[in-house]
Amino acid sequence: MSASIRLAVSLLAVGVGLTGCGDESPESEPPSTSTTTSTTPPTVPVTTFPTDQGAALRTAVTEYENAQGVETLRFEVRNLLLSSVDPNWARFNVAPTFGNEAVFQGGYGVARFDGTSWTVVAFGTADVGCPPTDIPAPVRESLQLGCPG
Repeated sequence: MSASIRLAVSLLAVGVGLTGCGDESPESEPPSTSTTTSTTPPTVPVTTFPTDQGAALRTAVTEYENAQGVETLRFEVRNLLLSSVDPNWARFNVAPTFGNEAVFQGGYGVARFDGTSWTVVAFGTADVGCPPTDIPAPVRESLQLGCPG
């Protein structure tokens, strides 16, 4: 857990612990229950997909999974992340649909756009896109692949 998330959780816990202590007056407003948590390190900008490219990437990932023998109804493609250093690279997550958790293990992958279409170049559950690979180091960093040392 990152330090910023731990801090947010700690602050939330302290805030929750302070409510209901008997010192609120009837005129006071109830405490806010909404929180904002950043899951992306601030040093790595996230680039969003144009709608048509997101749809094209989802189609490529679906075709890849289908070619592995996985039925489309068993999974969904989530969390598309376009590289901020080279928009021809993207990261995606694949997760089981409701009720398919026992028969499909999710994972994440990297795809490359060749100017015409997206192609899945790496997929798995750990160290995806890590060396040895053709994925450039700045792209790996921008896609938050978290390769070991």
